[in-house]
Amino acid sequence: MGSAQFKEVMSRYSDEELKFIVICGKDDYQPLAILAAEEVLKTRNVSISQSEIEQLTKEYLEWKEQAKKRKEQEEKNRKQSLKKQFKIWLVLAVVGGIFSFIEKDITILFLFAVVIPLVIKKFSIDKIFFFFSRKSKQRDDN
Repeated sequence: MGSAQFKEVMSRYSDEELKFIVICGKDDYQPLAILAAEEVLKTRNVSISQSEIEQLTKEYLEWKEQAKKRKEQEEKNRKQSLKKQFKIWLVLAVVGGIFSFIEKDITILFLFAVVIPLVIKKFSIDKIFFFFSRKSKQRDDN
C-alpha cells in the first residue's frame, strides 16, 4: 500500500485513534501508516501534548501487560486441560487393557465399583496405579 492509500485510510480515523497510532503504533503499524497518521493530524491542526504522550503510553503498556497475562493464563489453562485429558485417556487405556484380560462379570463389577468412583472423585494417577498393581499381584499369586 502506498503513502497516498495510507493517508486515505488514516483520514477515516478519529483524532484520538490517530494519536494512539502515532504514539503507540510502532509495534503494530507499518512506518508508512504511522507517517500518514502524522500527516493527517497535521492537516487537521491537531497537536499531541507531552501529557497525552505519557498518558497514552502508560495506558498502552498497561493494556499490553494485561494481554500478556491473559495469554499466559490461557496457555496455563490449556496445559492443565491437556494434563486432565491425558490422565483420563491413560485411565481408559489401562482399564481397556484390564478388560481384555478378565471375565465379563468381573469387568462390569470392576467398572461400577472402581472406575466410575475413581473418575467421579478424581483420584490421582498414583492411586489408580496402586490399585491396578495390587490387582495384578493378586492375580499372579492365584
